[in-house]
Amino acid sequence: MSERNLEQCINIKVAYGDKALKKSSVFEWHKRFKEGRENVKDDERHRQPKTQQSCENVQTVQQSVESDRRLGVWMMAEEFTLNKETVRKILTDDLGMRKISAKIVPKILSDEQKQRWLSMSL
Repeated sequence: MSERNLEQCINIKVAYGDKALKKSSVFEWHKRFKEGRENVKDDERHRQPKTQQSCENVQTVQQSVESDRRLGVWMMAEEFTLNKETVRKILTDDLGMRKISAKIVPKILSDEQKQRWLSMSL
């Protein structure tokens, strides 16, 4: 690290305090301007990759959970060649389920579901 770069980092930190760029960002921007860049706007970014949370995948995961509630997230991810986090989001966000003692169950049970759970536990 050159003295000039260090001095620039210190000046930015003094001027902006906690809102200052990180040292690595300062070096990156310094390099860009040194190479002739004149615009301070960020480069255009690629769009976010398409998610695997499609209606088809939601239905597949839902059918799998209904047929066997003992399946784990990673087991479903492997079976359907989906990302583990995608399966977790489908279960929690799309199907409104949460994990209770190693089982995935709906967050809000209907009266019919409550009766079924009660009869199964007796």
